[in-house]
Amino acid sequence: MSKQQVAFDECMGCSSPDTCQRLGCRIAFQRGSANEIQVGGDHYCKYGDLQPWDTWVPWNLNGFQCNIIKYTVRYRDKDGLKDLEKARHYLDKLIEVERARADSGKL
Repeated sequence: MSKQQVAFDECMGCSSPDTCQRLGCRIAFQRGSANEIQVGGDHYCKYGDLQPWDTWVPWNLNGFQCNIIKYTVRYRDKDGLKDLEKARHYLDKLIEVERARADSGKL
């Protein structure tokens, strides 16, 4: 993956942001789309260019919903039942939050 110069800032003549010690210079580089990088495994690679987070903004999801989707999508390819338990944990918390909102009349 090639590094691209970001227009809003200029590099101070360094050849690589990875070796530069100046913060201003390091932030002058952009590594491309976050979808081009899979950190911590390849469990989403089989879905092509689509990552779970590609649904979050267009669908206006909150953090609980985002994590529920993430863990249920990847469970077969990463941590199995542990991921399903994490998804359920987020769902349980979301239910608590929504019940509290309903009880307080703030829906």
